[in-house]
Amino acid sequence: MVANRVALQVYPGPHAMADPTLTDRLAGIAHPTLVAWGASDEVVDIDYGRACARAIPGSEFLPLQGTGHLPQSSRRPSNS
Repeated sequence: MVANRVALQVYPGPHAMADPTLTDRLAGIAHPTLVAWGASDEVVDIDYGRACARAIPGSEFLPLQGTGHLPQSSRRPSNS
């Protein structure tokens, strides 16, 4: 659990989601990046996801319809 908390601080920094250096750090990403975001996220607004994607050069933003903050567990599989 401690290792998870340490790893999670790498992304937003020690200031949680209000890290003033986040945009600059995201701008330093030099790899193809897909920012997938739950379209119905009520914890971190979808506009925040769009802003993250805009900060990453050449990234693509993909809103995941029908999902919230945890897209991997909030979307039901299709019956196809």
